[in-house]
Amino acid sequence: MKTRAAVAFEAKRPLEIVEVDLEEPRAFEVLIEIKATGICHTDAYTLDGLDSEGIFPSILGHEGAGVVVEVGDRLVERLEAHAGMRFDDLG
Repeated sequence: MKTRAAVAFEAKRPLEIVEVDLEEPRAFEVLIEIKATGICHTDAYTLDGLDSEGIFPSILGHEGAGVVVEVGDRLVERLEAHAGMRFDDLG
């Protein structure tokens, strides 16, 4: 599916809103329609070019809140719930 994302193409450049391809959720994954998100200090550190492990291009952001809109295989039931994400949740 197509969606829009704020992409960091290189350090010290403004984020660019571009259309990206997003795969359907795989086993044990969910698709969350993001309602609120932010850039944390780790993202800012990467965007400033200070993170030696920073990889570009990158879609920053690992903290947010939204609504579960689709689930992948192997989940017991379809979730119709609000969701929050944090760094530990992303694999």
